[in-house]
Amino acid sequence: MANARLMAFHLLTKWDHSQRHAQDLIGEAFDARRALAPKDKALAQHLVFGVLRHRRLLDEWIGRLRKGKKLDDEVRLILQLGLFQLFYTRIPDHAAVNETLRLASSKTRGLANAVLRRATRERAVLETMAKEAPLAMRHSLPDFLVEKWLSQFGKNDTEALCQWCQEPAPIYFRRNDLRPGSAELCQEHGLKKADVGERDDFYHVEDIPQLLLDAGVGYIQDPATVLACDLLGVKSGHRVLDAFAAPGGKTAYLTQLMGNEGTLIATDSLDKRLDRLQENLQRLGVRRPMVRKAEWTEPQPDLELFDRILLDVPCSNTGVLRRRVDLRWRLEPKVFAEMAALQFKLATNVLKQLRPGGRAVYSTCSIEPEENENLIDCLLEKDPTLERRDVVRSTPQTDGYDGAFATLLVKQT
Repeated sequence: MANARLMAFHLLTKWDHSQRHAQDLIGEAFDARRALAPKDKALAQHLVFGVLRHRRLLDEWIGRLRKGKKLDDEVRLILQLGLFQLFYTRIPDHAAVNETLRLASSKTRGLANAVLRRATRERAVLETMAKEAPLAMRHSLPDFLVEKWLSQFGKNDTEALCQWCQEPAPIYFRRNDLRPGSAELCQEHGLKKADVGERDDFYHVEDIPQLLLDAGVGYIQDPATVLACDLLGVKSGHRVLDAFAAPGGKTAYLTQLMGNEGTLIATDSLDKRLDRLQENLQRLGVRRPMVRKAEWTEPQPDLELFDRILLDVPCSNTGVLRRRVDLRWRLEPKVFAEMAALQFKLATNVLKQLRPGGRAVYSTCSIEPEENENLIDCLLEKDPTLERRDVVRSTPQTDGYDGAFATLLVKQT
C-alpha cells in the first residue's frame, strides 16, 4: 500500500501546481504504471479524491493541531493524507500513521508524527469541531458558493446539497441497445439494474467488466445525462446536430433513439476530444459516425439546417461536484457570469442552424439560474422566433442524481 500513498502524494502535488483535472491526472498515472496492483490503484484514487473532497476541513484541523504555525506544502499534504485516513477510512490508526510517515523526509518526519499522533488523541475534539463548524467549512466548500445556494434553495435544501457533494459518486452503466444482445450480456455478467424510474437500461455497479466496455455493450454515464436527449424527440428521418458532442455518450444515445438511421452530425472544437469522440462512437456501434470540428464561438454557415439540435453547452458543472471533486477549488464568484456570456454566444451561433419548425434542447449540468433559466430568457429576448416549451431538470438534493437542466426550444415557421 506504500505505492498507493506515494502515488496519491505525487498526484496531489501535481494537482496543486497545475490547472489539470484530478481525474485526468489519475488516468495518466494509471496508464503509466499498469503493473500497479488494482487494490493500490483503488486506494490511490480514494486518497486523492478524499483529500480534495475534505481539503478545507483537513486544513482547519491542521491549523488547530499546529496552533496556527506555518507549514511548508510538503508537510501539509502529508498531514492531509494522514488525517483523511484517520477520520474517513477504516484503515487502522497505526497503519494510517506509520505508512503515511514513510512519505516524509528525515527532517519533517518528527513533526508529521507528532501532529498525527496528537490527532488520534484528540479525535473527539476534532470531530466535535467539525460538527459545529459553519456549513461551508463542515463540507469543505467555498463560502461564496454555499452563500449563493442558501439564497437559491434555502437552508434545508442547501444542507442536503452540501452533504450530497461530499458523497462518493455511484457508477451508473447505461446499456447500449445499438449492440445486439446487450441486455442478455448485462444479465449474464450479473449487472444489477438501477432504480431509475421506469427505465430499465441503467445499471448500478461498482466494477464494470472491461469486456463489456470494450465491446460497446454500454457506457458509463449518470441517468441525468439522458434527460436532454429524451426531451429532444429525435426520429430516424431527422437531420440532427449534437453541437458539443465529446466524449460521445449523449451522441450514441441519440443515435439509438434514431434507430441508427438518419443523419446525425457530432461536432466539437478540439482535435483530442474529436479523436476520443470518434473512437467512442465506433466502439458503441454508431453507423457511419459523422464527426466534424466546429468552433461555435463563430457562426458555421457551411453546415446545413437541422431538424433537431442538442446544445449541451460548457458550464460551471455545479451539478456534478460530487463526481468532479476538485472542481470546487477552481470555482470563483465571477465564473457564473463568464460562463453565461460564453453560453449565450455559443447558443446564438448554434441556433442559426435550426430550420423553421425545428426543435432544439439547451442543456447544462449546472444548477445555477444564470446558466439556465436566465440564459434562456436572454435567448428568447434576442430571437423572438424561438418559443420555450418544456423544461426538465434533476436537482441533486431531491432526485439523488447529478444536477442537470434542459429546455426545449421550438423555432416558429
